[in-house]
Amino acid sequence: MTTLALATLQSRYAVITAVGIQFHPGISYREWAEIFATIRAIDHWVQFALGDCINYGKDHFGEDYVQELPLGYEATTLDNFASVARKIPLPRRRGGVSFSHHVEVANLCPEDQIAALSLARSDTNPYGMSVRQLRQFITNNGDPQPDAPPRCPTCGQIWWHAENT
Repeated sequence: MTTLALATLQSRYAVITAVGIQFHPGISYREWAEIFATIRAIDHWVQFALGDCINYGKDHFGEDYVQELPLGYEATTLDNFASVARKIPLPRRRGGVSFSHHVEVANLCPEDQIAALSLARSDTNPYGMSVRQLRQFITNNGDPQPDAPPRCPTCGQIWWHAENT
């Protein structure tokens, strides 16, 4: 069984294996919450990690070596991870938004990537922008579409209003 290291939490709070997690007896709520937050963070950066790893492999060992690896993903998915990772180098990536947000800005110029990702993670909006909202913002060149019907920020459905009756 492969044991994965969980930063500094691995030996003190739990052991993570390829098939799950086993908590040490008596950990506190704070310690459990740290583990949970770390796992959630992994979920948000694993696509970039895979993309960076694929790009490194292609750059240093060639395309053939990378294709031989049993990666467990469709080739198009891995190509997408690698493409986004290459188009948005580490210094331009932003925490607090998903890999999908980065996908939406990957084809923009570097300055617009930074601006759009910063807007999506805006401190003025506690929920930030959804991927759909960011895509719409980019598609409309930053215009807010004042004539568009109001939409639910959670599901995107058009809200009912008097003009629809």
